Parts: sequence; C-alpha cells; structure tokens
Amino acid sequence: MNNNKKNFNAEEIVKTVDEKLAYYKAEIDTRTGQAKSDAKSIIDSLHDKKEDLSKKISLAKKESGNAVEDMSLGVEMAANDLSVALDSAKERLHKFL
Repeated sequence: MNNNKKNFNAEEIVKTVDEKLAYYKAEIDTRTGQAKSDAKSIIDSLHDKKEDLSKKISLAKKESGNAVEDMSLGVEMAANDLSVALDSAKERLHKFL
C-alpha cells in the first residue's frame, strides 16, 4: 500500500518536472549565445534525471516480492534527487529568464 503512495508522489514529481521543462525550453528558445547554451545544459541535466525516475517507476510497477521494497527505495531516492535538481535548476535558470 505504502509503495503505491511513493510511486504516486514520484509520478507527480515527474509530471511537475515535465511542465517546468516545457516552460523552460520555450523560454530558453528565445535566448541566444552562451546564455542559451548554459541554460540548455541545465535543462538537459534535469531532463535526464526525470527520465531516470520514470524508468525506475516503471520497473517498480513490474517488480514483485522482496524486490518491490528495494525498487520503491530506488524510486523514492530518485524522486528526492529530482526534486532537489528541480529546485536547483529554478535558481540557476532564473538568471537566464
């Protein structure tokens, strides 16, 4: 039961990051030069972390038995990492937007 809650929260984080990525990408597309390049690197890193979490969520849903607890912990850790990365990206991207 608790594992579903973790997966739900992780899925919400993925959804939030998807929305933020779409916004940031649109904003960054209007920039040029080094600012655009630097901002794109931040966005790409955030996208990679989001994809990692999405894969872990998918794997956790397929696992059963003892592996579920291990997978859920991996999902939770990746979700926390993505949340921190999103907060950091917001701060770093602020100077470009």
